[in-house]
Amino acid sequence: MYDGIGIMNKMFDPSESRNNELLVDVGRRGHFPPSERMDLGTHYDLIDHLWQHCNARLEQDCRWIVAFRPALVQPTTGVAFAIAIGTNYFIRILEPYRKQYAADLRQKAFADAQRLGVEQDSLDSYLERRSGNSGIGPPWATGWFLPNEADYILHAYEQCG
Repeated sequence: MYDGIGIMNKMFDPSESRNNELLVDVGRRGHFPPSERMDLGTHYDLIDHLWQHCNARLEQDCRWIVAFRPALVQPTTGVAFAIAIGTNYFIRILEPYRKQYAADLRQKAFADAQRLGVEQDSLDSYLERRSGNSGIGPPWATGWFLPNEADYILHAYEQCG
């Protein structure tokens, strides 16, 4: 869980054009540094995943609250590159990593389907639900706790800089 480390010296920039599609989906109000006194409407495991596991791989602390949701924001540009909403989280996946991310998702989804015993006639539907389509729009993809997901977070951090 979030350990209340305090205020960081950076800001999310709602006027940055690369944040437009995200703000249309999640809202334009409520952007501020992390706070342990805030109900973020997000499952605590996802907050831990983004703010502890993924953030630890980055050069700088990128934790921020965007539209009352835990996010990772590139501190130089103010561009959000990961956000958790409810029981889902989303990552900004840019070229040239989109095809590989989709392939990694499919491989994990297929392995999960086998482990869970998903019936053959339901397999296509299961794989489609796990395809990474975010609903936010390109370049956002749904995260699925891939073993190498922190690498994709690092790429997003670098590309948003």
